[in-house]
Amino acid sequence: MGEVPIRQQRFCLTLLKHALLRSVKTWCEALETT
Repeated sequence: MGEVPIRQQRFCLTLLKHALLRSVKTWCEALETT
């Protein structure tokens, strides 16, 4: 594994965070509808 640029790491982290937030939001909405 080579060196991963900081910018790329930041981008991946942001992407991961957004995906996590979105899944949590949809999960909460699904819980509310039941």
